[in-house]
Amino acid sequence: MNKELLQLPLFESASRGCLRSLSLIIKTSFCAPGEFLIRQGDALQAIYFVCSGSMEVLKDNTVLAILGKGDLIGSDSLTKEQVIKTNANVKALTYCDLQYISLKGLREVLRLYPEYAQKFVSEIQHDLTYNLREGLEHHHHHH
Repeated sequence: MNKELLQLPLFESASRGCLRSLSLIIKTSFCAPGEFLIRQGDALQAIYFVCSGSMEVLKDNTVLAILGKGDLIGSDSLTKEQVIKTNANVKALTYCDLQYISLKGLREVLRLYPEYAQKFVSEIQHDLTYNLREGLEHHHHHH
């Protein structure tokens, strides 16, 4: 299976062993139109890569972003063990194929490759199309 996710610039500096470990934990997912991939306030479980189709990022019925092929959604502070609450809904507009890496699996691999882990943390901010980490927006009020 083609691991398109690993073609991202994010993974360029990873060693072959590291890429191999990552490729073993990449899973695929499928969403039908109108289906929610992520609901706002849920704990983020994975970083997701859109292989085909289009999805919308929604908050309070406002569309914040439209995602398509090649887009990465997730969070930037992945190495810490804390729960990352999502700040928006992600909903499929069309049939979508996704690849994803669970945060648990990702952390385990990064722990084995500490020198790459540091690169990963600084690089992922550039590669994320949409960062779902709650509290990221400064105007965000908690009720």
